[in-house]
Amino acid sequence: MKKYTYPLLALLLGAAGACARAWQLSTAFEADTGLLTPNAPATRMLLGVAILAVCLTLGCALSCAGKRADCRAAVGAASPALRGLMALPALGYLLAGAMLVGEQLPYLPARASTLLALYLPLLLGVVLVVSGAGLLTILRKPDPGQWKPGTLAMVAMLPGFACCLMLVYLYHENANNPVVAAFAWPELAMVAAILAWYRLARFAFQPEGCALPCWFCLLAMALQLTVLPDEWGMPFRLVLVSNLLWFGLHLGQMLGSMTDAPSGEEPPAEQDGGPLPPQEQE
Repeated sequence: MKKYTYPLLALLLGAAGACARAWQLSTAFEADTGLLTPNAPATRMLLGVAILAVCLTLGCALSCAGKRADCRAAVGAASPALRGLMALPALGYLLAGAMLVGEQLPYLPARASTLLALYLPLLLGVVLVVSGAGLLTILRKPDPGQWKPGTLAMVAMLPGFACCLMLVYLYHENANNPVVAAFAWPELAMVAAILAWYRLARFAFQPEGCALPCWFCLLAMALQLTVLPDEWGMPFRLVLVSNLLWFGLHLGQMLGSMTDAPSGEEPPAEQDGGPLPPQEQE
């Protein structure tokens, strides 16, 4: 497998998805009712791009079966220029969180009657800021030996928690919207981002198999690009672009450090609660 073929194809599919999504938003909804027009060409094109993205990511996952990587070592060995690029998503999270908090503060007294409307955007903004700071700390200290046990994994998962809050926020803002197609795609993008953050956070424990991380990173990249035309404000777009850049850079590092599992050794076992401890894998 050529290392960068799949990421480039994911970007191309994401760009096609963004064009289809922009076309859908401008033509596939009725002006009077806001309902989705049945059998709109833009909607069919968007679904077709999504199906191709799933096929692409499955193909990459199958091609990476039996391979494993250690993203921690790859990040620690990255060049200063690459580490500088990796800092951009962290700065994007910081800026998105600061903007969201700044947008909400002037309206707190007027919105105090609704508890969720009062605290959810603020909590999301704070978590985004903390996540950005955590990503910068990980780049500064990529060696797990520099962290207390469990702390690195918790910090690595913070952006995934921020995306989870973003998912709740998007649903809350559209709770009364009967047109699911109007907000389903951004929520799918957030779900893919959550899964990709989770898979990358597992590298905080140990090297692991590459199939699922590559699958989720590629799918998240395509979906982050697809929903960029949605009008959710600058903080949302900053999170999308930050996710896209982080997943793309880490996917490149993963593919670059990917090796065959040693003879007679399976890639690290997986379970719902996380990777098995080394003594249990033996």
